[in-house]
Amino acid sequence: GLLTGTPAPASARLHVSALSPHTGILGSSNVGGHFGAELRASGFQSVVVQGKAERPVFLWIDRGVAKIGDASELWGQDTSIARDRLRELLSDRKIKVMDIGVAGENLVSSSISP
Repeated sequence: GLLTGTPAPASARLHVSALSPHTGILGSSNVGGHFGAELRASGFQSVVVQGKAERPVFLWIDRGVAKIGDASELWGQDTSIARDRLRELLSDRKIKVMDIGVAGENLVSSSISP
């Protein structure tokens, strides 16, 4: 939101929206943590990802620049291992990482059966 990354109360939230694989309609989630404020500090207020990569990739956002990198080496790793390896690859131990994990890599969807 507009106040993310400021000292305003409840402003350290990140909102993620995506098309549901079950319904094809827009779903959303709201999460806490440092990622929203770090994204804002990097020069971005919003990020829109469209399409599908042909291979595993990561999105690197820093100081107003967004780049796509090869994530083949990270694929299939536990999230903490992948996060540490990404920090090594980018030579930055302080970066904040949002990752999809092995379930996301395998396109595991969650649904509630009636």
